[in-house]
Amino acid sequence: MRIVSVGPAPPWRGGIAQYHYALVDQLKADGAEVEVLNFSRLYPRFLFPGTSPSDLSESALPPLGEQVIRPLWPPSWRKGGAWINNREPEAVLFHFWHPFFAPAYLGLLKRLGSDRRIGFICHNVESHERMPLGSMLTAKVLKRADFLITGGDEMAERLRQLNRRAVTEVILHPRYDLPHTRETPDRDQARRSLGIEDDTAVFLFFGIVREYKGLDTLFNALAMLPADQKWTCLVVGEFYEAKEPYEEQIRTLGLTDRVRVEDRYVPNSEVPFYFAAADLTVLPYRHATQSGVAALSVAFNRPVLSTRVGALPEMIVEGENGWLVSPEDPEALSDLLTRVARDPAVARLPVVDGLSGLPDWSDLARAVMRLAGRSSVR
Repeated sequence: MRIVSVGPAPPWRGGIAQYHYALVDQLKADGAEVEVLNFSRLYPRFLFPGTSPSDLSESALPPLGEQVIRPLWPPSWRKGGAWINNREPEAVLFHFWHPFFAPAYLGLLKRLGSDRRIGFICHNVESHERMPLGSMLTAKVLKRADFLITGGDEMAERLRQLNRRAVTEVILHPRYDLPHTRETPDRDQARRSLGIEDDTAVFLFFGIVREYKGLDTLFNALAMLPADQKWTCLVVGEFYEAKEPYEEQIRTLGLTDRVRVEDRYVPNSEVPFYFAAADLTVLPYRHATQSGVAALSVAFNRPVLSTRVGALPEMIVEGENGWLVSPEDPEALSDLLTRVARDPAVARLPVVDGLSGLPDWSDLARAVMRLAGRSSVR
């Protein structure tokens, strides 16, 4: 089967690019002929407040595919459409996550023959940040699909409302299996490298910081922990909004000696050390779709304390790979964190011994090939 996969992939950084890389790798392993149409430019500055959208580190995944598409440059859409047609794929698979990219995708779609089967991996259906005409653009793109794959029931229901003709399936975010996730450092070694004492409980908040991630709720929860317990919270990831209010909250709550903030993009080579050092990954999100951080934590055999939002209740099995609490409930977060602070062995769930609770990439690849292989008339 010949498939063209369209979306961000390395050298672009971030969860969607790594997801794309992992899926293409598995599709090829399963016998599909896959070529990738990548972006030559991604976000304008107003949509990307980070340092760089590219992973320039030595441990970056190798570049994947042909970098052709520019979101706001129609000549690149014509070039991309010709690039796809020249490869004569049986199916074209798009990665969709933000309506900003809808015009480029529509520009590609209008140039594809009707005999191409069209599918979408929908990482988000509604973007976290509202955009003028965003819902209209999203609907216009996704109505072109013959099949849709997404990571949770809530998103799937929205997709069925947008496109009743397409086949819609739910495949939870697979547990990451990338070069930097295959070997987890020893816990004590990881703690020594980060300068963390062996006998303290360690909580990890990992990934970009945005308002919807609920970091302020986590800080309020940490302030409720008993003063006599030993614990450290690592906040590791770039701030995509002002950092000063969080710093002020840390000072006001008296958490300065307990919370370590690393405002930076962490290269792949360093990621394993933060998860290996942690007893627990905390996702205090106000709202969400799915979570690549949860899938990453599980890949490193670390349990997740998450809120019940989006697909996270489908990804997290209580008592196996984590726990769930209500969003914006610092008391509930604090109760579980206190238990772990008093006895880190509480966090030794089955996931620590390798029970992921999440699908493999082969499950996703088989679904893509099955759906891409169905006959269709559009």
